[in-house]
Amino acid sequence: MFISQVYKHSKWLCAAMILFVLLQLFINVKRGIVATPFFHYGMYSHSIKIERRYEVLEVKVNEKLLKGSDFTPHQWDKILLPLNFYSHLHVSNGLYKSEVKRLLGKLHISTRDQDFLQQCDFDSFEKWYNNYLKNVLNQPTYYCHVQLRFYQYKDARLMPTDSVTNLAQLCH
Repeated sequence: MFISQVYKHSKWLCAAMILFVLLQLFINVKRGIVATPFFHYGMYSHSIKIERRYEVLEVKVNEKLLKGSDFTPHQWDKILLPLNFYSHLHVSNGLYKSEVKRLLGKLHISTRDQDFLQQCDFDSFEKWYNNYLKNVLNQPTYYCHVQLRFYQYKDARLMPTDSVTNLAQLCH
């Protein structure tokens, strides 16, 4: 048995392994938190249902709508992830207020809001993102416009709706 071999090799290492396993079990049972390298079966145990509507970030650069098919997955992630993070700052701040602050308090770690909460400063983000895009696309960006458009299924096809929100309105 592996554990007995480890015990013969090093009692300290064996104790550390057993402690790690016990802590992982405690975390999973008590808190339901998934910590790597372990994953719950529930993460993969059901099919993904088709939603009635989807949110899609649309990026126009120099009057041209960028399409994911024109980029590698890595490049497309570089284009969309900063926008996704910015548009969901309120979710991140909410998670801090509801969970992280409580856990840090139990660990007696400073929980000053100004150290953790992020502000929605669209002008600064827009300036940063334009410079960032210039480097990602390897071309000058004279004009950049980002909006969230809703798509829905109609006649078995995903179709854009008229419901559009500008990036500046998403963070609030």
